[in-house]
Amino acid sequence: MQHRPHPSRRRHRQRHQNDQGHAPRHPPPNPPHRRTHPPHRLGHHPPHPPHRNHPWPHTNHPRRAAISAFGISGTNAHLILEQAPAEETTATATEEPAPVPVVPWVLSGKTDKAVRDQAARLLSRVENDPSLDPIDIAFTLATKRTALDHRAAVIGRNRDELIANLCALASGEPVAGVVQGVPTDGKLAFAFTGQGAQRVGMGMELYHTYPAYAEAFDTVCTALDPYLDQPLHHTITTGHQLHNTAYTQPALFALEVALHHLLTTFNIHPDILVGHSIGELTAAHIAGILTLPDAARLVTARGHLMQTLPTGGTMIAIQATENDLTPHLTGHEHHLSIAAINDPTSLVISGDHHTAQHIAKTLQQQGHKTKRLTVSHAFHSPHMDPILNQFHAITQELTYHTPTIPIVSTLTGNLTTNELTNPQYWVDQLRNTVRYADALHTLTHHGTTTLLELGPDTTLTTHTRNTNPTINAHPTLRHNHPEPHTLTTTLTQLHTTGTTPNWHTLLPHTHHTDLPTYPFQHNRYWLEAGQQTTDAAAIGLTDTGHPLLGTAITLAETNETLFTTRLSLTTHPWLTHHTLSNTTTLTPATLTELAIRAGDHHGATTLDHLTLHTPLTLPPHQAIQLQVRITTPDHTNHHNLTIHTRPDNNDTPWTCHAHARLLTEECGDFDVDAWIAASTPSGDGSGAVIEAEVPVEDLAESLQDVSRFGIHPALLDAALLNHPFLPREGTLLLPTEWHGVRLHATGATTAHIRLTRTGDNTATALLTDQTGQPLLTIDNLTYHEIPHEQLVPAAGCGGGMQLPGPRGPVRRTAATTGSAAGAIASLADRLSGLSPQEQEQLTLHLIRTEVASVLGYRDSAAIDPDRAFQELGFDSLLAVELRNRLNAMAGVPLPATVIFEHPTPAALAGALLARVVPESSARPPLIAGLEQLEASLTDLTAGSWDELGLDHSAISVRLQTLLAKVREAADAADGPARATGAAGAAGAIESATAEEIFALIDSELGPPQ
Repeated sequence: MQHRPHPSRRRHRQRHQNDQGHAPRHPPPNPPHRRTHPPHRLGHHPPHPPHRNHPWPHTNHPRRAAISAFGISGTNAHLILEQAPAEETTATATEEPAPVPVVPWVLSGKTDKAVRDQAARLLSRVENDPSLDPIDIAFTLATKRTALDHRAAVIGRNRDELIANLCALASGEPVAGVVQGVPTDGKLAFAFTGQGAQRVGMGMELYHTYPAYAEAFDTVCTALDPYLDQPLHHTITTGHQLHNTAYTQPALFALEVALHHLLTTFNIHPDILVGHSIGELTAAHIAGILTLPDAARLVTARGHLMQTLPTGGTMIAIQATENDLTPHLTGHEHHLSIAAINDPTSLVISGDHHTAQHIAKTLQQQGHKTKRLTVSHAFHSPHMDPILNQFHAITQELTYHTPTIPIVSTLTGNLTTNELTNPQYWVDQLRNTVRYADALHTLTHHGTTTLLELGPDTTLTTHTRNTNPTINAHPTLRHNHPEPHTLTTTLTQLHTTGTTPNWHTLLPHTHHTDLPTYPFQHNRYWLEAGQQTTDAAAIGLTDTGHPLLGTAITLAETNETLFTTRLSLTTHPWLTHHTLSNTTTLTPATLTELAIRAGDHHGATTLDHLTLHTPLTLPPHQAIQLQVRITTPDHTNHHNLTIHTRPDNNDTPWTCHAHARLLTEECGDFDVDAWIAASTPSGDGSGAVIEAEVPVEDLAESLQDVSRFGIHPALLDAALLNHPFLPREGTLLLPTEWHGVRLHATGATTAHIRLTRTGDNTATALLTDQTGQPLLTIDNLTYHEIPHEQLVPAAGCGGGMQLPGPRGPVRRTAATTGSAAGAIASLADRLSGLSPQEQEQLTLHLIRTEVASVLGYRDSAAIDPDRAFQELGFDSLLAVELRNRLNAMAGVPLPATVIFEHPTPAALAGALLARVVPESSARPPLIAGLEQLEASLTDLTAGSWDELGLDHSAISVRLQTLLAKVREAADAADGPARATGAAGAAGAIESATAEEIFALIDSELGPPQ
């Protein structure tokens, strides 16, 4: 029907476009309806059923059509389609398309799970069709998919990298090539880096990749070069005089202006600006305060005048607050000042060498970290005073304009109005403190949630994250990282948090391709059909009522009971949530539940022992037959039980997955305290104990049919996989041997786990409900290492390699009211009760795992525990990311400088252990090192010196130097106790002479040059 809608009526609209991208030229005829029903009065706009082809009328609004579907059950659906706007046509470019050195594939969904499912769908599509162009895929994902609330992107330089990162996203594995985020409301700030971050070749990869960058850079160089003795392009590419201030500042200005221009071509525009020192001049030009010619003159004059000053000043970075430092500056105002406050505890002092060194030494003795910076002049200090008048004269010759973009001043820390149009401002800005930390607080106050650093490295990004982690701070470039890769990563990170680039510019001259549609997350409300298509009783079987046991039959002559069923991801879709190493698995906990409930049919109340032989994995597209067989009791009152499977509709031999023995015991009152005392080593509770609420937040979709299980396998898995044992690389620890398992209550949806270590990879387990009543007890549980590859489903029935080695009882119903805390055991809990050596091993394993994740390694085995973080590829930005991960993992606050203070994974593990378990037997690294050296003397013979190539003289000199440091500290200490302690340490060092001494010497003095 045609209907001319009333112009004031508002409807929910969905845009539609047919395959050709055009609306049909006329509505189709509807011959049966030649007139409307007379009694229906529809006002001034009655419908007109078309009985012939009728041209669409030309109107000033889009064409719309309404569709309704009426269900017999009362479920109705209504849809309004609206004509899509005509696609904008662009002139065909005559030049060759710019190369795309790194490709982003962006995905989104209403939930995190939807994003992972979308990644899995795309992974399957790409792996099955190698002909798909990665850039076409990127363009289609970016421009033909709605960007929903939960966003992610995988980034790669080629198809293999993209597939690997897509696989990681689908499995929820954090790697460097995957970024994720949720859009936030707030402003985007551009932050321009100051002097010190310059490097040879900065921006040149962008110059040769993006014509827009090259054009802008050349334009800026044209304005700057007349004031310089050599072309700026030559300075940056060769490094000649790049660290000369007269060239450093123009080089940074050119880079940052070109970066800004490139970002605007990607439709990334700032809401607010901030700049650090020379970076603030870049901000002033971008905001329109200074034209390019005036900015070029001011930047080059600033750098030239600074360079003409006498050398000899000092700049020292100090880990302290402004309040800590200010009292030490009293009386030295004409010689020294604070040059920069980069974050609340990171300051730089600048001025006379001797005064700065004296103050730094005083603060160092008070426990503050200090570091002398490599600079030619003492910037932002009284050393700048001789050039201020001359610089002021130049600033007065320039023309200033009202800014078009707000700027937060790093001179005052406040949002500016017209202060930057005053020539005196730039004089004060050259001389006084750079208050970047204050500027960040102002940015936050004015609604900034995202900050993009425009500069050659991550300097301001790191300071921003240290000062305010709530701001999403990203660099555009990073030292020692491919520049297009870093830029593309940042653009995709901006997209995930709500600032989307122009994909047509970023991915030019590409085509659409067919890709998987959205993976809707389905919630079924209709009753499910029964799993059995035939009444079990009609064919001589008994329905057990158990979701996995299926039916039962008692065998003639032997009176054995056989339970048989058919399992698949179609008949039991909730099993998809039972995964180990990304493989759907009937876990040991599931097999234990089968054994317990099978025993119930024979009155066997205790699972005496169960041994898992072969992992039971479910193929993704095939059903399996499962049989559980239990015998009658023998003369010892034990029942034997086996669990077998084989593929459905297949004559493949049966695979045995587990053997078990069950025992019929009298069920009396259970004494929890007595069981704990009996199951703890020595009976005194000295074993390592983990106690925690079982985390159930992610089990909602797995905890199905809880009332039909004894204890749901998902709940038991979540409890028992949170163990203190350490697997070797490439393996997974699973509980494969169970002894003395008793089920005390059914129907639990939450639980508290008490896991007590009794030996190497062995433990006892007690699960209780929210009232403290027992759910399940395990007298002994043994974990074995399972290689990941053994969990991959075989072509048959999920077989891997062999691993090492209705008369049931009445049970109470578990208390399930209230909500569980859902807290995973803390690191301190996991370490509690372990020996010092085991604590060190577990902590180091966790550190290496987090380091591998930050660096993008898939296996923590790639992380050498004794290799310096700097050699592994860490910079200050990665250091902050690792610190944040460790804070979350350990639950203790760590400083952002933690990896610089403890420069290897092994050293960091020792420091973290000391913080988490301060009362443990972990000793200070220096004392531990000395004790290790002393112990090694027993094995060091006289011939070992020559054998190992040890030089007595060189070692003696280095030891004496180290000993002098210890004595100096002892002399400066207050009180005889500290002096005595230092002297004792000095004596220990003096007596230590073993090969391992080098580890201690290197950590204190650095390796020999």
